[in-house]
Amino acid sequence: MEAIASKLIADALNKPVAHSPVEQDCIETRSFREIVNPRIAAEVVSAAYLHCVFKGLHKAPRISDRGLSVRDVDCLVTPDSCFGRPHLACLKSKIPVIVVKENTTCLYNKMPSNFIFVENYLEAVGVIQTMKIGVTRESVRRTYER
Repeated sequence: MEAIASKLIADALNKPVAHSPVEQDCIETRSFREIVNPRIAAEVVSAAYLHCVFKGLHKAPRISDRGLSVRDVDCLVTPDSCFGRPHLACLKSKIPVIVVKENTTCLYNKMPSNFIFVENYLEAVGVIQTMKIGVTRESVRRTYER
């Protein structure tokens, strides 16, 4: 519902509009009384993930007559354990999904084995760069024979 409302408002104002889900069941963001992982500290002040929404809003696609389609998506970078509808859409459209093992969520969903698994976001950037220049990941990894 919030996505539909955001689209209607964006169309009416001809301005980018953001929405964020209200999640109160996540153990990591439930209490202010506990020390949380610094990577999610800004999220703890809001059950709606406003920090990352505002932080990314300046990079939001601009409204145009052409619109945004699946052809505009090169890959999806995602935390481990949070398989859902965006991942299914990528599978259906044959869009590569890069799973960052170091970043887990309070969900415990198994990620499909045909996704690209990396240890951290720095490695994910390297994978994206190889995709951009047309180099296979296998060609930049040294295989060791023992």
